[in-house]
Amino acid sequence: MNKYLKPMIIENADMPEGVYMASGTGTDSENAKNYTVIQKYAGDAYNLYEQFQIVFSDLPQSGVENEFRVDLKVSGSATSAFAFNGGSCTLNGDTLTINFKAWTNYMDFQINCITHDISIS
Repeated sequence: MNKYLKPMIIENADMPEGVYMASGTGTDSENAKNYTVIQKYAGDAYNLYEQFQIVFSDLPQSGVENEFRVDLKVSGSATSAFAFNGGSCTLNGDTLTINFKAWTNYMDFQINCITHDISIS
C-alpha cells in the first residue's frame, strides 16, 4: 500500500460516483513543527494534575493517520505524564516527549504535579 502525506482525489470513470478518496499513513514531521498547547484543566487542591491539548494546525483533522514525535520543555513540579487519545508521552527531567499517532490533528495529555506550577514551552 502506498503511503500518502495528505488525502488524494483520484478520478476513476469505472466508479459509479466517478471520484473516490485515497488516504494512508503519513509521517509529517515538518508540519508537526507548527503547534499550539492549550491548558484544558488547571487542577485544584484535590486533583494534583493539569490537562493540556496539543493542536497541530497544519495537519489534516481527519482522513490521514499522522505519526511523529515532539519534545516540549516543562517547568514546575511535574512528576509524570500520560496521553489520552492517539499517542503516548513520557516525562524525563524537564523534557516531555510526545509520540503522536492518530487520525486527528490534536492530542490530550495530563501532567501530574506536586503543586500547580506547570508551564510548557
